[in-house]
Amino acid sequence: MFGSLVFTLSTPHTGGNLVFHHRDHSFDFNTSSILGSAPSTSVAYVAFYSDVQHEVLEVTSGARITITYNLYYDSFRSPPPVLHPRIPISENHFTNSLREAYRDAAFIKECKYIGFGLEHQYPGTRRHDIYPRVVDLKGVDAYLFHALQDTMSSPTLRYLYQSEYDSWGETFDLLLSRPVEGRNTGYNEFTEMQFLIKSDKNALIVWREGRSEETLDLAGKRSYKNPHYIDDYRSRGVNVQWVTPPSMNFSGNTYFVESGNEPMQEIYYYKVCIIAEVNAVKD
Repeated sequence: MFGSLVFTLSTPHTGGNLVFHHRDHSFDFNTSSILGSAPSTSVAYVAFYSDVQHEVLEVTSGARITITYNLYYDSFRSPPPVLHPRIPISENHFTNSLREAYRDAAFIKECKYIGFGLEHQYPGTRRHDIYPRVVDLKGVDAYLFHALQDTMSSPTLRYLYQSEYDSWGETFDLLLSRPVEGRNTGYNEFTEMQFLIKSDKNALIVWREGRSEETLDLAGKRSYKNPHYIDDYRSRGVNVQWVTPPSMNFSGNTYFVESGNEPMQEIYYYKVCIIAEVNAVKD
């Protein structure tokens, strides 16, 4: 499911506004006002991405009647969208600024990776191995990814995780190539993050300011002093310059009921980032 389509019929009513909230923006879809001056055969409709928060305000008079459709990608009934050759994105202030930065040797030396938090969140299910793909990106997120493709060779989708524990949350974040499905119960704050690093061979460590694998070694906490861990952390450590604020998940939180015959949430949303290597530049 990627979105919803709502039709509001022209029955007389007041109130019942459909209000949307997304990041720092709000939109008030006032159907009573829209339909009040329209012909009686008219309907008002609105479509929105499924990760956009929305609420219906109180209907103060009359009856608000709607028909709501969930919008899905359905690979069983029809083939996936045909990927026609993509038209290159026209040069703009963003791409021009990137190209100018890539001509700056000092910038390339300092910034190995640049990162972007995305505008939207992306759904997954517990039963199916479905995670956001490039073709699933929405709106400005898709535009950003393709603009980076036109400027450099290897933007990738990553999942940024922060531990919920203060002792780890102040140390580093993890960039994973796959999302975390619930918490591994029985792991403490050290082994939880260690498990995530080991389970994803492409995981990258983003150190917080003033932190490194050496500060872990000096902390004197349990397995931190094990040279194997220090070398592993050193090989995975990266410096990411965030162009837009990162979209961060929390590794200590679970999306599922973990035991018992209780209701279970099957559809949930991931926060995704785009990470791109600055030194991978197209001619």
